[in-house]
Amino acid sequence: MRSSQLIQRVIPELRNFFAKALRPSHRNAQP
Repeated sequence: MRSSQLIQRVIPELRNFFAKALRPSHRNAQP
């Protein structure tokens, strides 16, 4: 597996994760 493929797959997930974590959501029940 190429590191570039791994990065291209992980980065969008990390961005989505941080976007949810940093975004002030009123739904604290959802992870």
